[in-house]
Amino acid sequence: MLLPFFWLAVQVAMVICGVGYVARSAAMLATGAGTIAAFESFTGFIGSAVGVFGVVTLAFALADLWLARSGRFDRWRESWDPRRLPRARRARGTKSLAGSVSGLLVSSIFSAWWLLGLKAPVLVLGPAAALFTWGPVWERLYPMIVVVAIGRVLSDWVMLVRPLAAPFRLVARLLFSGGELAICYLLFRARDLVVVVDGLTHPAPYQEVAALFNAACSLGLMVGVVIGGSVLAWRCGKDVVELVRGSGETGAGGSGPR
Repeated sequence: MLLPFFWLAVQVAMVICGVGYVARSAAMLATGAGTIAAFESFTGFIGSAVGVFGVVTLAFALADLWLARSGRFDRWRESWDPRRLPRARRARGTKSLAGSVSGLLVSSIFSAWWLLGLKAPVLVLGPAAALFTWGPVWERLYPMIVVVAIGRVLSDWVMLVRPLAAPFRLVARLLFSGGELAICYLLFRARDLVVVVDGLTHPAPYQEVAALFNAACSLGLMVGVVIGGSVLAWRCGKDVVELVRGSGETGAGGSGPR
């Protein structure tokens, strides 16, 4: 019964921990400590995140054990009366078909723009493309980015037509969301996402700007990989549970009397 509260506590604790590390790294950059020192400072977030997860898990395990032994759940079940529940209301905020289609169209246009922008930096960087360009890592990862982007868009359109296709949703989520996380991790390891174009007369100031930009992107990619991996594991777990329940209900229905 404490599982929903457990995941909420984990997310809140992770956000608080991450914000603290981001603030400390930003302060180091602001005081001139250097991008490498700030980056190394933020890498401590991984160990702290594991420790936070362990502490929250232990706390909820002890709380669940205490509640089970104290019999509070049993007394709550005995006092629960469904007739005292509030009247059910129609759910709000659900997307209409038109809203879902427009969202997918925007996502498709954004993916096409991004893929073109990796080949023509001016589409993304604008006037700054005269000073900066993409690092070599983008060229190495471009085939993978194309496959993941196209697969993500196609799978979203399929899920719009077949929203109850749980096996397809699980496979697509593992392939394309996992691919996006892999790309983010590889970009994080590369670090030089943006470099100064060749031939500048005084490249030193622009190299410092590129270094700060790359450090900020590395911090963002690290946070994105940690949070995105946790969300992916949670959603895939929900898909597996839904798939198992659906197959169980199908088996129970098929084994009944005819």
